[in-house]
Amino acid sequence: MLATDPDADRVGIAMRCPDGSYELVSGNEMGALLLDYICAGRIEKGTMPEKPVAVMSIVSTPLADKIAENYGVELRHVLTGFKWIGDQIAQLEAAGEVDRFIFGFEESYGYLAGPYVRDKDAIIGSMLICEMAAYYRSIGSSIKQRLEEIYAQYGRYLNKVDSFEFPGLTGMDKMNGIMSGLRENAPAEFAGKKVVEVVDYAEPEKTGLPKANVLLYKLDDGASVIVRPSGTEPKIKTYFTTLGKDLAEAEAEKDALAEAFFTVSDSVFPVCLPIRSYLLRGVTALFRTPSAGPSVFLIGTDPGCLEDKSDTVVVIPDRAGVVVVSNSRVLQAPDPVCDLCQVIAEHADQLLDALFVVFLLDEAFEFTQFLIGLRAKFGVTNSL
Repeated sequence: MLATDPDADRVGIAMRCPDGSYELVSGNEMGALLLDYICAGRIEKGTMPEKPVAVMSIVSTPLADKIAENYGVELRHVLTGFKWIGDQIAQLEAAGEVDRFIFGFEESYGYLAGPYVRDKDAIIGSMLICEMAAYYRSIGSSIKQRLEEIYAQYGRYLNKVDSFEFPGLTGMDKMNGIMSGLRENAPAEFAGKKVVEVVDYAEPEKTGLPKANVLLYKLDDGASVIVRPSGTEPKIKTYFTTLGKDLAEAEAEKDALAEAFFTVSDSVFPVCLPIRSYLLRGVTALFRTPSAGPSVFLIGTDPGCLEDKSDTVVVIPDRAGVVVVSNSRVLQAPDPVCDLCQVIAEHADQLLDALFVVFLLDEAFEFTQFLIGLRAKFGVTNSL
């Protein structure tokens, strides 16, 4: 069973098993199957070029590295996005060596054989998959059987992608905080597996690739964890690769790594923004002015919740029209209530245009006294 997406650049299959059921084949598994099939077929027919090159994204399965090594193929790693695979083809073409390229793939069901186009192509991919299926049937085998043979030869790799969503106004801050925290306080282990190498793709001078907000953790048992924020959604994507003696063992380690990552990410950037955020629905009554725009006025006194740690007030408008006033001096001030009231007074004009006012306050802050002081500051007599 085979299907493409509407614009025919991705293709996936479900293979029939001996018991008559169907099993979905992941993008990584199909990439490994096609690389193996192309290499074996070219060698058999004598069409393998000198110094053959294949390309895959950095988040794709290391099983492909083992297969390429077995066939003597140079496997290049590029950033996520098929344009980078196309870029490798273009570089080979510019050097007069385009025939060296034999295959490219990414874990998200994108494949390309030959230099005919510069993007993933489900038309070529579909034809190759059908040809591969027909060939294995002709020799009394199947795609399922060949996949199991590959696992038996190279090891039972498992590749899974988990996404952690961070919706709402604080989502981007949380994502940035997690990535910064993972860089500044790199975990020494995940689920008891020691981190033996950290690759930060934000350092192009070390990776040889364009700068990217991606972190790779290699573990002492051959497993790996890759972390990157989505470029289109408020999500952090984690790519787990495990290697077990069988599928059950590989899945158990993946689940342990996923739980460990959630714990680590929470420790490097505590989940305090949603917990300590208080939306004052009646604050606009203080100023008697309707909202003039879709903005939020965010005032913080808890340095743990805000990026700014200086002793100055910082106003930061972001893409969503949120105004953040970070004032860490409030916690150390002799009179935090009066100090915060002064912060509000200094930015009263922005408050008038705010749709909501959100306070991020330390648990010890005397909020009731603050409201009383705020009324006095502005000469307001009505209650909230």
